[in-house]
Amino acid sequence: MAVSLDLPKTQRAIVANDKLDYCIRDDVPVPKLADDCVIIKTEAVGLNPVDTKMVGPFVASGATYGVSQIDAGTHPLLHPMSSPPVHQIDCAGVLVAMGKDVAATGRLKLGDRICGSADGMEGLRPQSGAFAEYASMDGGMALKMPDDMTFETGAGMGLRIATAGMAIFHSMGISPELLKKPASGDEVFDVLVYGAATSTGTMAIQLLKLCGLRVITTCSPRNFELVRSYGADVCFDYNSPTCGEDIRAYCHNALDYALDCITEESTLKICYQAIGRLGGKYCGLEPYPEEKAASRRAVEADWILATWMRGLPISWPEPFGNAGKPECREFAAHFFPHIHPLFTSGKLRPHPTRVEPNGFEGLLDGVGLIRKGVIRGQKLVYRTAERRVVATAA
Repeated sequence: MAVSLDLPKTQRAIVANDKLDYCIRDDVPVPKLADDCVIIKTEAVGLNPVDTKMVGPFVASGATYGVSQIDAGTHPLLHPMSSPPVHQIDCAGVLVAMGKDVAATGRLKLGDRICGSADGMEGLRPQSGAFAEYASMDGGMALKMPDDMTFETGAGMGLRIATAGMAIFHSMGISPELLKKPASGDEVFDVLVYGAATSTGTMAIQLLKLCGLRVITTCSPRNFELVRSYGADVCFDYNSPTCGEDIRAYCHNALDYALDCITEESTLKICYQAIGRLGGKYCGLEPYPEEKAASRRAVEADWILATWMRGLPISWPEPFGNAGKPECREFAAHFFPHIHPLFTSGKLRPHPTRVEPNGFEGLLDGVGLIRKGVIRGQKLVYRTAERRVVATAA
């Protein structure tokens, strides 16, 4: 059966306002508990670059998608938007409720320190975002934190693990069994991580090295030491006009896999130049120009969103939204049992984290900093209990 502490009816959260941007409200409903989910009382939340983009049509579509376009009877949290959707994804806190399916596994208990990815800015599940005092997430994807990991660190882990894992083991088809029995000898092959100094990039490096593979990376020269510290075997300067050709030569014209953590037309071009003569697989983290992706018929191109891993309908604009991807749900059910022991034992390191003050008010400031492009190589994290103190005149 489900287990839960007594939870309030409403909470403080960051939601979408009438201008389809961020605002703070104190009357947002606490998420309902689904059988396959947990609820945590958040202690810290992490801000991702993608979070700053989830405004405008991403909010408007959630308000209008509704049950007439997607069967809302497939999950208890699916319904037309009855309240403003809570923003975003990464969070960490204390487990205060878990659905009956999660409780039956015996893996988690009330009071556990948890981090992971919530279902942010989703009109069909408006109360499920992370930027709130209480956040709901899929129980199978909820990560039990190592004893020595702080909430601030944990708040930057969930999305990067899910994204890197889905790209490597689902899209590119590398076997997650290598996490248990790493490749050796002639089994070892090269994988390119473009944009390796990003949060997803540093996680991808770690997962690939745990698989026993050789990791080829691109980043700015100022970040060479950073990516090497996560296990990169070799670094190439993406600013070099011969970057793709240099990687291709280094890999003896035999590179089969490229993960593009930036996913722009110019980065796709370099990845395609790097992939060997016989072709291979390319995975981006955003949609790419189809005509550019078709420029090499021997390369199989794909892109992913970690949000698809729940397999539930998504009301965002095309091509991000869909009626649900059950194959992604099946992948998650197979992938996360490999991750849980690695994470709990401390074998997955965080990205450099910058803890900022003033809680949700400070987070709104952080959105502006990321939109201006002044934050690089760091994950911004905020403590949810903090509030900005406004000085008053004496």
